[in-house]
Amino acid sequence: MTPPLSIGRVRGHRGNAGEMTVIIASGRAERWQGNDRILMDGGCGGEPVAYEVEASRAYRDRLILKLKGVDDPGAAAGFKGLTVQVAGDAVPALPEGEYYLERLIGMTVKEEGQALGTVTDIHEAGGTHVLVVQTDTGGELMIPLVQAMVKEVEETDSSIHVVLPPGLKELGGQDLP
Repeated sequence: MTPPLSIGRVRGHRGNAGEMTVIIASGRAERWQGNDRILMDGGCGGEPVAYEVEASRAYRDRLILKLKGVDDPGAAAGFKGLTVQVAGDAVPALPEGEYYLERLIGMTVKEEGQALGTVTDIHEAGGTHVLVVQTDTGGELMIPLVQAMVKEVEETDSSIHVVLPPGLKELGGQDLP
């Protein structure tokens, strides 16, 4: 089963009917309009709570959500700061070459079939996302998430296949295969 995907954070409420605004983490808010259920996660280690979506619409970089049973501004304000997630089976497929960054964390990075390490984080640098890879020898590689280096992402076997330019592995301070 595919784990839930975090799509954004509740910023506050809107209007008098219990609507709330969700700032979408990345991508277009329209992508998330059709979901009939969402999960709310407070980040305290507890299980996310499922809610039925009564209505939703996109507005700029935001998703406006109206949840069943949340009918006034006070109730909607109580969700401020919570992370909104979508169940894994409700996450829409992306076009070729686009990835949900959250799903890349934990994947094994391979070059020519040989494992280099595991993605532990993703940073943004100069408009490009950079994979932070913890190597098996204790070093750290920083691999730009660009087509020239990342050739394939296989979600089924949780691996990322790369072709690295000469010298990049040595920048990690470790001798890698």
